[in-house]
Amino acid sequence: MPSIYQSPFRLLIIMALSIFLSEFLVMIAIYLLPPFPSELAEAIFDAAVLIVMLSPMLYFFLFKPMLSQVKEREDAEEEVVKLNKELERHISELEELNVDLESFSYSVSHDLRSPLLVIQGFSQLLAEDYAETLGNKGADFLQRIVASSTRMSQIIDSLLTLSQVAREEIHDEEVDLSEMASTVAVELSKSTPKNHVEVIIEKGVKARGDARLLRIVMENLLGNAWKYTSKQPNPRIEFGMLKENDESIIYYVRDNGVGFDMAYKDKLFMPFERLHSRDEYPGTGVGLATVKRIVHRHGGRVWAESGVGDGAVFYFGPLNGR
Repeated sequence: MPSIYQSPFRLLIIMALSIFLSEFLVMIAIYLLPPFPSELAEAIFDAAVLIVMLSPMLYFFLFKPMLSQVKEREDAEEEVVKLNKELERHISELEELNVDLESFSYSVSHDLRSPLLVIQGFSQLLAEDYAETLGNKGADFLQRIVASSTRMSQIIDSLLTLSQVAREEIHDEEVDLSEMASTVAVELSKSTPKNHVEVIIEKGVKARGDARLLRIVMENLLGNAWKYTSKQPNPRIEFGMLKENDESIIYYVRDNGVGFDMAYKDKLFMPFERLHSRDEYPGTGVGLATVKRIVHRHGGRVWAESGVGDGAVFYFGPLNGR
């Protein structure tokens, strides 16, 4: 949008104001002719003429700097408006892209379930009714099919969870994370009775957020700690909280497991990225990506500190329950 202060309008405005002022002074001079001294009227008239003659100089030395500042402010405001519109457009495009990716992930995961169930069902029938016919080699092939289909089912479940946590509405409530951690630890102990893990849970740790989503966070973080301490002689897992300088509450899960190289920390929370062999430590590689998405939806962040063979600490928070 063009500014009224741009040339040649600047000079015209100043000239018009100068002429108006000079005419005003001339009228005063005429009014003062009688009975006032003629010298006073002539002086006022001369001043009016002088203003008209000096108006270009007034523009360059007095008004131009002021108008330049106004123009610069206008240009800055226009640039801010332009940048805001561009930012809004990028945000809108990003939101649409995220919705499309989430819908695609959900659709693909959902559509893969049916053929996968068929594969699992027929594999089970073959194992039960044709085991003798298949022989040892055929049974081995069938076992690989069953193992692969089971892993695919786990990946689909993980993808569905990852997609759903980004779409579901957050229900804000007070959540007892200490009690939740204790429940998850009991379930992990029952699922792996051979693993005798020392679990230390700080009492009275609470947060605001969606209980179902925070349960997924606790299951993944404690489940990972349980998994990566499984080969330690004295496995130990801790859950608690600490306060930052601004009094924000940060939650953590600490273990004395195998740890990881911090050089690869950026890969931790990316889907399907793994820092350990799948054969050594099974999993889908989606759990920590799900944790990151849930924590971000609660207004927090998640990060980890570790060293190879030194265990790991996963931090998350603060949680705003928004």
